[in-house]
Amino acid sequence: MLRAMRAVVTAAEAAQVQLVMENHNHGGFVQTADDVLAIFDAVSSPALALLLDTGNYVDGLASIRRTAGLARHVHAKFRQVGPDGRDRLVDHEAVVGELRQAGYQGCLSVEYEGEEPPESAVPRAVAHMRHILEG
Repeated sequence: MLRAMRAVVTAAEAAQVQLVMENHNHGGFVQTADDVLAIFDAVSSPALALLLDTGNYVDGLASIRRTAGLARHVHAKFRQVGPDGRDRLVDHEAVVGELRQAGYQGCLSVEYEGEEPPESAVPRAVAHMRHILEG
């Protein structure tokens, strides 16, 4: 995997494009901040950044805190959207606090993976995120 990543970032550097790697815990290589930091250290390229998914680290906020400074895009993950738009699995207020502390200036998208129909769940999640970001 590292050999392939090095080849891809070399091509990205030559093309002057930014690549983002998503933290993804589904039995893959990037389950914690330690994994992300090890990959970034081994690849060592300014062309590589992080697509930070707030719901994919196995240790949640601890890894978000350590890698927020590497993020170039953020997925605010929602699986169980409550009536007020909060997700009991991810403390998005704390996540946004960590992003602000890291100086994150990029985009934040809502990624919904729940059982409730997205037509009803996503508007509540988006409203909740807007409330946090405006606060």
